[in-house]
Amino acid sequence: LQRTLRGADRRFGEELLSYVPSKVRVRFPEEVRALVASTESRQVLSMALADGIEFPDTIWQQLLQHRDPKLRIAALGWIRPANAASLRAAITAQLQVEQGDVRLAASTTMARLFGTDAVPALLPLLQDQDESVRNAVREQLERLRQDTEQRAFWQKAQAGIDTSRQGASAKLLLQAKAGEPKEQRLLALRSLATLG
Repeated sequence: LQRTLRGADRRFGEELLSYVPSKVRVRFPEEVRALVASTESRQVLSMALADGIEFPDTIWQQLLQHRDPKLRIAALGWIRPANAASLRAAITAQLQVEQGDVRLAASTTMARLFGTDAVPALLPLLQDQDESVRNAVREQLERLRQDTEQRAFWQKAQAGIDTSRQGASAKLLLQAKAGEPKEQRLLALRSLATLG
């Protein structure tokens, strides 16, 4: 098996690998990496990553610059957080390619790997020519906003800060009482009206 995977007929090696069980494939990580690098096969890439075989950044860079947009989309979907920092520029570059489906996959990958740090790179895509890209980015930004708000809420709750509606009302009533600065009182009253 090792000789065949290292052999000159890379397509045969790719075909053979698809019939090899996962528990056997993981015993040949170098051969699998070389096969991915030489055949640039989505099938081998997905099998290897599902098996837990890691890839160096050089192979990821090669895949992200490949002429086949489907291979770039597959690679974007499989990039792991451990590789994110070193591949950030290559992923960001995919946000500006011609193919809309690649831009969409890159925006999803940016949001998944970088969270709120991806926002500056994603904002220009709200003006993208492709409506599906604009809609997907809008949804991703909304998810990031909600995640940030939820984290802030739970951090306050864990710190013992009252996050209830009644707690907010009590604080606003204190800010709206006579003797407080006029602007503060007006803002507090408007906020109380919003709370109902």
